[in-house]
Amino acid sequence: MVPDDGFDIDVDALAGDDAEPEPAPAAPATPTEAEVRAMSARRPGPWHQLGDKVAAPFQRVRLPEWNLRTFAYLFLVLLILWFLLENWPPCRVRLLVWNGEAPKTVLFLFNLLLGAGLLRWWQIGMAGRQARKEAAQEAAAVAAAAAAGEK
Repeated sequence: MVPDDGFDIDVDALAGDDAEPEPAPAAPATPTEAEVRAMSARRPGPWHQLGDKVAAPFQRVRLPEWNLRTFAYLFLVLLILWFLLENWPPCRVRLLVWNGEAPKTVLFLFNLLLGAGLLRWWQIGMAGRQARKEAAQEAAAVAAAAAAGEK
């Protein structure tokens, strides 16, 4: 006789010969959100309605999963914020005939946005120039094909 080691499979139970029906799952003990709202006899006040409207967009927000990339992004953001806060002391700005003082951080962000705007303007201008050049080449090719077709 073989001792029962707990790894034996009861083939008859799997085939359904002597299988007992499983009991139905028990109802949850806590009521759902819809049941709680249905049981309320009072209408929510204006503050509660305002809070619901303010909180609605944030209910879709999900936190990112914590991995090395997320940690690196967080570290980079903290490093940039530290850099910006360390450079808060004011510095003198001379622009043509105007003189003034402004925080270095504000000047840095202004320069960053100005450079990004100028770069975007340059890219749009170059894309437009390229599109006009391609349209002129296509028009010349169509004219050449029409001239060749007339001969």
